[in-house]
Amino acid sequence: MLKIAQISDLHIGPEDILYNGIDVRVNFLKCLKVALQKNPDCIVLSGDLAIDFGEIEAYYWVKEKMDKSGVPYLVMSGNHDSVERMKKVFHLEDKLYQNMLCYRFDFLNKYPAFFLDSEPDMVAEEQLVWLLEESKKIEGEALLFIHHPPTLCDHKFMDRKFPLRNISTVKKYLLEIPNISHIMVGHYHFAKTIPIYGNKTVLVAPATQMQISPNNPDFEYGDKRPGFRFIEWDGSHLKSEVIMVD
Repeated sequence: MLKIAQISDLHIGPEDILYNGIDVRVNFLKCLKVALQKNPDCIVLSGDLAIDFGEIEAYYWVKEKMDKSGVPYLVMSGNHDSVERMKKVFHLEDKLYQNMLCYRFDFLNKYPAFFLDSEPDMVAEEQLVWLLEESKKIEGEALLFIHHPPTLCDHKFMDRKFPLRNISTVKKYLLEIPNISHIMVGHYHFAKTIPIYGNKTVLVAPATQMQISPNNPDFEYGDKRPGFRFIEWDGSHLKSEVIMVD
């Protein structure tokens, strides 16, 4: 059974200070500590590692902490990231497709997963064509990781302000891919499991920065605890747990 800790929306700043009264670095380290106690095979940092505009100091800080963890890890881009700076810090040259952070990775050399780049609040169609063709090379199931959910999530603030801008295009391609059933995302700063497109499920991971209330069309803090999602997958059956850290 493959075990993945998905840690999302760190929003680490370039300095060790409070951001809107929140110690984002402490929150991340709390989640990392708990995640490591569960002995994951890999940790996925699923986007928005930096607080605003891909601050390179944030990436160096995150890399130092992850390298010291002793656990393999993967990084993804979100709308607050810079793929160009991430490439420099995390040495991602082998994970770029047409200068986008878009790649396949086989966990434990056995469990395939795809990672898409949604830095510009959309998934470029070139990536979707690539995903469609690459998925045909896999006989069984594969996981898909995207920072943005490829659907609206009944979150009154995020659906209104910051949804993926080309949901309909992404949906068109996903409907053509029968062997991707589980789509792991972040971005919305809350946790939810959403059935979409028949046999597919979107699993939204909470943020380590803080959560946003889904019930207010204007910004409102939700649960201020940091959290992450822990995933177990045997190649066909997936179970996951949302872990909020006090």
